[in-house]
Amino acid sequence: MTETRVAVLGASGYAGGELVRLLAAHRRAEVTFLGAKDSAGKTLAESYLGLHSGKEDLDGRLGIRGE
Repeated sequence: MTETRVAVLGASGYAGGELVRLLAAHRRAEVTFLGAKDSAGKTLAESYLGLHSGKEDLDGRLGIRGE
């Protein structure tokens, strides 16, 4: 089965961080973009303490497109 590509905006907030955690564990979801206006340039771990996705590739820098 193919993976569904997902972008999460507001990834550094509580709801966004929980969504990222759930998507990281989902076998058919591929998180392709994490956006957080107030946390741009920080890693997900820096912005959302306690989040451990188990996927090293999710520790990339948060960004926001168009700004």
